[in-house]
Amino acid sequence: MPRKAFQAHLAALAQNPDIENISDVCKTGDDNEFQFLLHLPDQTSPVKVACMVLPDVSEYPTNHQYQMFAVDDNCPRDVSKKLMAVPSCDRDPVSDLLNMVSAFMTQADDSDDGNSDDDVVMTDAMIDDDGSDGSDDFDGDMYGDEDFGFNEAAGAREQASAAAASGDVTPESRERIRNDLMHLKAAGFKVAYYGGTNRATKCHVCASIRIIKLGISEEAMEAWHVKPHDYLILSITYHSGYKAIEKILENVNQSRLNITFRIGLSHTYKPTHAEVVELDSSRPLKEPETLSEEVAKLEDSSQKGWRDTFISRPLVDLFNSRFIHILDSRYKGMSWAGAELYSHRTQGAKNLQENELDDKFWAEEDRPTLYPAVVTNDHIQDCAPQDMRSFPLLAMQFMLRHFVRCTEFCLVCHCPLDNDLAAIKPYVCDSELCLYQYMSLSFGPSIEHEILTQPLVVDLLISFCYSQCEAGKLNTFPLGLQLRVPNPAIRATVGLGVPLPVYLADIDHESGETLFDYEAKTLFLKNENNFRVGEWVQIRSIEESGSAEHSWRHHRVVHIFNLNVTLSEVYAVSLDENGVYPSSPVTDSKVFKVHYVKYCRNFDDLSLEDKRLSIIGQLKLLPTVEEMVAYLSTKGARLSTWINRISPTALSILRWIIASNRACILQVSESNMIKGMNDETWMQFRFAMGAPDKEKKFIASVQDTERRLRLQHPTIFAWHGSGLANWHSIIREGLHFNEVAHGRAFGNGVYFSPDINTSLGYCGAMAGGPVTGWPRSQLGITMAMALNELVNAPAEFVSSSPHYVVQHLDWIQTRFLFVKCKKAISAVAQPAGIKDAFVQDPTRIPRGDNGNITIPAQALPRSRLRSSSITNASPAVGGASRPKTKKSNGFGLRSLLGGTKGAKDGSSRANAIDLDADDADCDSVATLEEDMEIFQEPAVKEVVDTTSKASVLGKRKAAADEPKTDFVAGHLDLDSLPILPPPQNATQGASKQLMKRFQDLQKSQAKSSLATLGWYMDGSQLEKFENMFQWIVELHTFDPVLPLAKDMKAKGVTSVVLELRFNDNFPFAPPFIRVIRPRLLAFQQGGGGHVTAGGSLCMELLTNVGWLPSMSIESVLISIKHAMSDLDPHPARLDANYKNDYAIGEAVEGYIRACVAHGWKVPDGFREGVLDMDRAKAVSNV
Repeated sequence: MPRKAFQAHLAALAQNPDIENISDVCKTGDDNEFQFLLHLPDQTSPVKVACMVLPDVSEYPTNHQYQMFAVDDNCPRDVSKKLMAVPSCDRDPVSDLLNMVSAFMTQADDSDDGNSDDDVVMTDAMIDDDGSDGSDDFDGDMYGDEDFGFNEAAGAREQASAAAASGDVTPESRERIRNDLMHLKAAGFKVAYYGGTNRATKCHVCASIRIIKLGISEEAMEAWHVKPHDYLILSITYHSGYKAIEKILENVNQSRLNITFRIGLSHTYKPTHAEVVELDSSRPLKEPETLSEEVAKLEDSSQKGWRDTFISRPLVDLFNSRFIHILDSRYKGMSWAGAELYSHRTQGAKNLQENELDDKFWAEEDRPTLYPAVVTNDHIQDCAPQDMRSFPLLAMQFMLRHFVRCTEFCLVCHCPLDNDLAAIKPYVCDSELCLYQYMSLSFGPSIEHEILTQPLVVDLLISFCYSQCEAGKLNTFPLGLQLRVPNPAIRATVGLGVPLPVYLADIDHESGETLFDYEAKTLFLKNENNFRVGEWVQIRSIEESGSAEHSWRHHRVVHIFNLNVTLSEVYAVSLDENGVYPSSPVTDSKVFKVHYVKYCRNFDDLSLEDKRLSIIGQLKLLPTVEEMVAYLSTKGARLSTWINRISPTALSILRWIIASNRACILQVSESNMIKGMNDETWMQFRFAMGAPDKEKKFIASVQDTERRLRLQHPTIFAWHGSGLANWHSIIREGLHFNEVAHGRAFGNGVYFSPDINTSLGYCGAMAGGPVTGWPRSQLGITMAMALNELVNAPAEFVSSSPHYVVQHLDWIQTRFLFVKCKKAISAVAQPAGIKDAFVQDPTRIPRGDNGNITIPAQALPRSRLRSSSITNASPAVGGASRPKTKKSNGFGLRSLLGGTKGAKDGSSRANAIDLDADDADCDSVATLEEDMEIFQEPAVKEVVDTTSKASVLGKRKAAADEPKTDFVAGHLDLDSLPILPPPQNATQGASKQLMKRFQDLQKSQAKSSLATLGWYMDGSQLEKFENMFQWIVELHTFDPVLPLAKDMKAKGVTSVVLELRFNDNFPFAPPFIRVIRPRLLAFQQGGGGHVTAGGSLCMELLTNVGWLPSMSIESVLISIKHAMSDLDPHPARLDANYKNDYAIGEAVEGYIRACVAHGWKVPDGFREGVLDMDRAKAVSNV
C-alpha cells in the first residue's frame, strides 16, 4: 500500500537517516508532510525544512511530487532560495530526495553569480531566425489557448534547479536545442517546447502537423475517426533534461528509461499545461471514465483538447519499448525496415555480431511515391554526414511512418503485413500471439462504440461471418485466445445438408447426467465437483424430446457449495429454425434429470469443421444487436459486465468479428441515398476497402486515363454480386480474382455488370441461397452486392460485353454496399429527391431494379467531385472542397502581409481531380507568441560607451521601436480599492511562496518597458495593504485593433484593474482573480474576453483542473491578457456602466457558475476562503 510504504520509509529514516547533513527526520500532523533538519557548513544552526508529498501519499512512490520550504522565519534568504532550486526528485523515495538535498545544498555555489535571473527559459516552439513562420499557413485566428508553457523562470523549483545541480548551461547546449528544433520546423512541423534549458530539468517537446497535410483519404479519415483539421501530435518527455541524439545513443538502455513518448490528436498544435502533466508517460494511458464519455470523444467533431488516436496504444508501446533501439540500428546504416526487423528478431536476445547480421537488415528501402514528402522524408539520408541530426525530427518521421502507413504493419509486433491484403483499417499479422495481445490489450476498436453508433453495421458483420461458417467456407479463426467451448460430440444434418452442432451428454469429465432444481437453478452432482465459478455450462432436460440445439440452455456458474452448483438466473439459448425461443421444460416436478456439458474444450484444438460449428453455436447465443444497444444505453457499462448473458467465448468471437473488419462501412443517410432501387427492403451503406492510399492510386489512374483518352466522363459505375458466404472475406481482403468461384468464361479479372439483374444471379437469388443467415439478425440478410466506380476505359478491360472484366485493381474503387433484407426495416427510407446529381457517362449508366441509378454528388468523396460532373451543383458540392477559413481577427501573419493565398496562376483548382487536395492547410492555427522565443538568437551582452553618439542614436532607435502606450504607472488610486486583512489561517509556507512570487514579478517588471510587458503592479501596495494575500495588477496596452482597446481609448480608460486573492493553500491551489474595473459587457449581452457577468475570470487555468503549483504569476497574467484579447465567440467590450466597479460577491457567484457550466471542479472551501478576508474586514470595521 502506498501509505504504508511512505510511513515505513519515513520511520526508517527517523530511526537512522544515515544521510550526511540530514537529521531529525520526523512526521508532522498531516499524513503527507514531514520535516527534517539540514546542517549547512556556513550556518551556525541547522535549518528546519518542511516537505509535502503531493497530491497525497496514495501516489507514493510512483506518481507523487515533492514541495519543500524552510520553516524558520530567520532562515537566510539565499538558503531559502537555493532550497527552492533543488532538482526534482518526483516519483523517487524519500531517501533519494534527502540525498539530493544534502548533495545540492552543500556543493559550491558557482551558479548564482548574479546572472542567474538572466537565464532565458526557452518556452514552447518555433519561428525562423527572422522571427517569421514562413512554412505555415495562417488564417489570422489567435486561439485563446489557456496554454502558455511552463513559463515560470520556468517553474521555480525545477527550472532553476538543474543548472546548479549539473553545472552552468553552456551556450552550445542552448544552441543545440535550438538547432534540433529548427530542423523540425524546417521539415514542416509545428513545435512547442515546455520547460527549461538546464541539462537535468524535465522538459517536453511537442511536434505536430495537420491531418490534412498527410495525404490520407477521406475514407481512411472516417475509418480512423480523425478530422482533416485535427493536429497529430507527438509528445516527447525528457525526464532528466534535453539530450541530443549523440548523447541518447551513448547509452540506449538508459535513454529508453529517461525518454518517453505520447501520441494523440488536438484541435490546436500543442497540449495545455494540465494535458502535458497528464501526458507524463510514467502514467498509463488514461481510459475513458464511462462508455458514454468514450463514444462522445469519438463522435464529437467539435471536441477540443487532447485525445488519443485510434492506434495510440500500439504506437506508444512501440516508441517506449523499441524506438531508441531501432534508431540506434538505423544510425549504424540500416534502413527503417531493416532496423525494425533487426529489433524484432533480437528482442530478448543479445545483440548479434555485425558479421552475423542478415543481409535483409542492410537492404535499401524504397520511399513510397504516393504520400506527401513530409511523410516520406528521411532526415538521416537527407542530412549531410557532418551535419547534426535532430532526435525530435527523427522521432516525428518514424511516427508518421507508422501512423499514415499503419495498415502496412502489424499493430502488435509492427512487422510488415502481406501487401496483397492491404486494407483501410489496421490489424495484426497471422501470429496467434499478436492476435491475443491485440484482443487482450484493447488495441482494436471499441465494440461498444461500434454497437451504439452503427448497430446495423454490426448486425451486417455478424451475419456475414455466420453465413460463411454456415456454408463451410470460413478458414480464418480467432486462435490463440484460449476460448473454451462445449464439445460438439454429435452432429445432425439440418436444412440443406448443413451440419449443425447438437450437444449430448457423454461419460467423460466434461459432461454427465444429474438432477437440476429448476426454481433454484442448482445442479446436484453425485460424486466429484470439478466446476469453477465463472465458467459456463449447457444443460437440457433428458425428458425433452428431440436433440435440436435450441433445446439447450447455457448458464454461468455463480456459486459452488460441496456438490451443489448454482447457476445464473439469466441464461442464453439458441433460437430454433423459425427464430422462436424454446419453451420451458414441461415437467411435473421442479427437480428433474438433465444432461450437462461444460465449456472446457480449447477452441484451437478443434477441427476446421468443429471450429465453424462452434462459432455458429456461440453466435446463436448472442443477444440481438438491439438488445445490446438497450443494455449499453441503460447500464452505461461495457458488454463484459453482462456476465450472466454473454459468455466470454461469445464476447471474444464478437470482438474478433468487429476488430478484424478491415473495410469502412457506414449506413447511408436519407439525403445521400441512391435512386433507382424500388424495393424498400434494400439497405444502402457507404463502402470503402483497400489500403488508405488506394483512393489516390485510383484517382491517379483516372487522371492518367482521362488525359490519355481525352474523356469527358472519366469513370463509370457497375455492380458486383457475390454470395453471402463470400462477403466476410471480401470486406477483409477486398475485391480480387485470386480464386475462381463461377468460372472465367470472359477472362481473368474482377467481374462487374451495368445491370443489377445480371449481378443478382451471382448473389444466389436465382438458384436459392445455400445459407439461412444469423437467426438473431434484425436485417435478415438474403443477398448483398456492391456498386463500384471504375475507370472509364472498357475498351482496355479484358472484356466489356456482356460483363466488364477489369484486370487492374487500381482501376476499381468500391463505393456502396446494397443489402437485401427478408423484411422491411424501419431504418430503411426511400431516397429523397436528389438536387445535385453526379453526372455519369450517358452511354454507360448502371441500371437498378427501378430504372437508371442516380447518385447524389455529396455521397461521393470530395476528391472525386468536379464541377463539370455535377448537375445543378451548389458551390458546397461542386465547388472547391477546401475547408472554409475563419474570419481573420487581425492577429495573423496574413493580415500583416495583406490578402490571402490563392493559386499561382489565378485559376481555381475545383475543376480537376487533385491528387494534392488533401495537402491544403488553409485553417492553420497561428503559432503563439511564446512559442517564438526559443528560436530567437540569444542577446549578446556588450559593454557600451554611453557617451558616444552611436550609443545615443541606438537608444533613440530602440525607443522608437517600442510599442506605444498611453498607460502611466502609479496613477491608480489604491485607496479607492478594497483593502483587506490577511486570511485568518494564513501559513508561513504560503506567505514565503507569495513573497518569492511577488519579488519575481517585480524583477520581470524592472527588466522590460511598460508597453512591452502589458501589465503593471505597484510595488508600494505591499506596504500599504500589509497583506501578502491580496494583489492589485493592471493590464494595459491592448492591441489597438481590438474592440476593447478602441472602447478604452474612447472612454479614457487606460487599464483593466485586476484583484488577485490567494488562500492559505497557495501554491497548491490557484488564486482567485477578478476584474474590479472597468465593468465589461456580459456574455449574455454579446460580450466576451472570458470575463463572467460578475467580473471573475472564466478560465480552466484558474481551477484545480488546470492549475499547476509551478506556474508563475507572470505567465498567468499573460494568459489572462490573451484571453481578454480573444475574439471567439465574442470580443470583450466596455459596458455602458463601465465606471461601476464589480463587487466581490457577484464575482464569486460568476466564477462558480462558470465552473459548473464547464464541468470544472470548484476548489474546496473556495467561497469561504475568498470571502473570509471580506468578513474579517467587516468585523474590524465594527
